[in-house]
Amino acid sequence: MAIPAGIFLFREDQYRRYLLTALALGVGLVSLYAIVQHFTGVHWFKVQPPLAAPDYGFIVTGNFSHSLTFGNYYGTTALFLAGYAMAGRAELSRWLRQLLILVSLLAMIATILSYSRATVAGMAVGLILLGVIMGRRYLIGCTGLVAVMAATILITMPGLGHRFSDKTVRDVGGVYEGGRVFIWKNSLKLITDHPILGVGQGNFQAVYASHLRADIPEKRKLTHAHNDLLNIAAIAGVPGAVFFAGMWLSALAFFVRGIRRGRRSGIMSAPSVAALVASVVFLTTSLFEATFADEEVRQLLMFIWAVGLSAAYKTTNMSNRPAIKNS
Repeated sequence: MAIPAGIFLFREDQYRRYLLTALALGVGLVSLYAIVQHFTGVHWFKVQPPLAAPDYGFIVTGNFSHSLTFGNYYGTTALFLAGYAMAGRAELSRWLRQLLILVSLLAMIATILSYSRATVAGMAVGLILLGVIMGRRYLIGCTGLVAVMAATILITMPGLGHRFSDKTVRDVGGVYEGGRVFIWKNSLKLITDHPILGVGQGNFQAVYASHLRADIPEKRKLTHAHNDLLNIAAIAGVPGAVFFAGMWLSALAFFVRGIRRGRRSGIMSAPSVAALVASVVFLTTSLFEATFADEEVRQLLMFIWAVGLSAAYKTTNMSNRPAIKNS
């Protein structure tokens, strides 16, 4: 229901301005809190402080209980805001565009401080894609920003760099019981045993554990497959996974179509661009985590899809209506 409600609201100029401003202010506020949290360990919503970071300070969780949830949420939002700001030059007022850019940068910093490898990689992919969509000048700027981010991480956060190297090697080895390849192999066993209907929602952990050694630690009895497509296939069967993949392909196709239509009209479709690059960040994280199973991040994705689909609904050219700056 978030998608049709979001489409209805986002097609109205006034509501569109309210939603973008509210999202930016909320994300900016929590991003600042997360940056302070990294250096101080303050955690207003928990009794215990967040975990210590490998280098210094603390691993950011922001207003969530887990750093991966925070990273996936704010990394995806960062690229959504960046995409809307860059593509919405003709639509946005100057102050709102500057607010979106500023908050996007703050959210990127906060995401990096969550030490989430998949999200940091997803932001890099999203930035490059955004540059490709917007043209050569933007591509140079986005590529430069990715290079600055990478250099800063290597110099000031070697612990995150080691996560990319050491943990990735361990993940792909297939022997480590907490590694991605090991988890995916055992998840495939669930799919092979229950290809049509799956094991059912809420049953993944028990069935997955039955394929492990008897004395394995409890923390290795996972509740999801650490990959969205495999996770859907395990709990809903192969038909469910096909439906899930089709849903994603349909959404992405709408966003690409909106971008092409905007180029033909001479005015870039900011909702389509923002939704596409943010969805790609989400999709990148979902290769290594069951991000769609995380309700907070999934709810964000539904809003992002509503924004992107609002530009395609009845194919009305939003650029012909009063822009936000004139509202």
